[in-house]
Amino acid sequence: MAINPLQKIKEYDIKKSVKEHNENILNDLESKLRLSYRGKYYFLEISDLDDINITFIIPPDLVYVLRILNTKDIVKASIVSKTGLYTTDIQVIEKRDVGDSLYCTAKLNARIDKIQRRKHYRLSVNLPINCGLVGSSHDLFEASIRDISVGGMLLCAKKDNIKETLYEDQDLEVIFELDEFLIRTKVNIIAAIESSTKDVFIYRTQFTSLTEQQKSIIADYINTHRSYYDIKRRNKDN
Repeated sequence: MAINPLQKIKEYDIKKSVKEHNENILNDLESKLRLSYRGKYYFLEISDLDDINITFIIPPDLVYVLRILNTKDIVKASIVSKTGLYTTDIQVIEKRDVGDSLYCTAKLNARIDKIQRRKHYRLSVNLPINCGLVGSSHDLFEASIRDISVGGMLLCAKKDNIKETLYEDQDLEVIFELDEFLIRTKVNIIAAIESSTKDVFIYRTQFTSLTEQQKSIIADYINTHRSYYDIKRRNKDN
């Protein structure tokens, strides 16, 4: 049976886009495949991306939700990475159980397009922070900063530390230190991310009330520690 010329051109275009973005996506250990299901986002670990296929892992606590993915369905998906946001369409072609997790291999049905270059560089960190819902009578709770930019932070909090449920578009008061500088400001929750660990909540936040001095402190901290990381990585490569 002859191959449809248009299909051949489409597959070539997809392979070309994979080759263009593959290294940036896989080299970022925090890259996630983002799927939307019943109005909620799920962020899934990417196991492999090659040629025209992507393999991702559905953790045990989400298997019951996402096992519904049908091999006949073409699903819109995004790849969230520090280097940007990428979009594509996928069609699951294989599912296999590995322990309690579900590994899915999907065929790319559209080229991978980068639609957003991040405005601010995100620095991966692990720093303590105290947070509290604005207007709440509860005490501040302990959490950790997993990445930070001049635009916002990724926060991780244990379920036991949080006294009330947090939702998107709520405001938090936050207090944290960068080197010897104490920063007290506010952030808005722009995404509540499902964690593969049931007792942990992850929140993508955006700064809403940084002063110019605080922006400068954060930018200087990022530049200093980013330079150290880049030098360390170059020395390792050499």
